[in-house]
Amino acid sequence: MKRTGPQVPDQPHVRTETVGIEVSGSAEELGYHPDNAARLLARGRSRTLGVMVTVHQSFQADLVEGSYPEAERLGYDVLLSATAPTRDEAKAVEAMLSQRCEALILLGPNAERSALDEFGRRAVVAVVGRRLPGVRVDSIHTADTKGIRQAVDHLVDLGHRRANSARPPESPSSPPGSRPPSALPFWPSPAATRRRSDRSVMSASA
Repeated sequence: MKRTGPQVPDQPHVRTETVGIEVSGSAEELGYHPDNAARLLARGRSRTLGVMVTVHQSFQADLVEGSYPEAERLGYDVLLSATAPTRDEAKAVEAMLSQRCEALILLGPNAERSALDEFGRRAVVAVVGRRLPGVRVDSIHTADTKGIRQAVDHLVDLGHRRANSARPPESPSSPPGSRPPSALPFWPSPAATRRRSDRSVMSASA
């Protein structure tokens, strides 16, 4: 059986199958690779997840490393945007939004609730390491009080009766004085939350 195919307009003697083979061959010779970003842009999708990280936080590097295989499994790419003493969180987030990221993952942000709520109005946002009830973002955090309680109970069971905790520094991405003192009780950092848990648990165990 003779195989036939549609013809190229205005050139009825040329079959599109033949043209397709020739184009594919030329693309291989030229080393052409399809532009996935352009294709997704035409569809109105970027299939990209933005992840905000702090360059001085080694713990966040583990989270970033784990995000790549999971994003790939779901068919997404990961775009990193870093914060530093010379680059605040607003700039990091705006950079990700300008690249049409479909969702943002903010690792340990120190921004005020109003700023995070505004980010949540503009994109799907997940905040890691901070409790934010009433803010238009998803919040992922550890059970600090429960974990500290288990640690203190373990020390008490070993016979210890005096304990102290080391105070971790605030995030390097937040220059000193970047947040007004009056805001601290309402926008606690993850470190501040852990310190309150330390004091609460230790006082109860005294």
